[in-house]
Amino acid sequence: MKKLAGACIIFSLMTISVGEALADCSWVAWTKNRLISTSEGKTHDEITWEVHSAFEKRAQCVDLRERLWKEAAKDAETTPNFKNLKKLFPDKLSAEVPDGSWEQAFYCLPDRIDPRSKLPISGDPRS
Repeated sequence: MKKLAGACIIFSLMTISVGEALADCSWVAWTKNRLISTSEGKTHDEITWEVHSAFEKRAQCVDLRERLWKEAAKDAETTPNFKNLKKLFPDKLSAEVPDGSWEQAFYCLPDRIDPRSKLPISGDPRS
């Protein structure tokens, strides 16, 4: 019984520590732009990242991510070269373009994560 009580105390302390760690970090809204095109038999895969704003609370970041998605979806609907527009709210937009494909993805990441780095990120970075 004492072992079980000790395990419960340790688990509670670990849970509190993780919660405090998440509360201490800021959240950053990012957009990933990707254009895959083929010319002269070669495939070109161009990825760029845009950083928008940082927030204390994740909910604020998610709110901006959703607004960015809605604005981009509205623009994409009127882009003449886009075919078969796919809208996956609130994370991603994609379409076929002449000689390739286009996509935009929207993320809220902890401020300690820079998606432009070449280090692998475990799991899906979308929040």
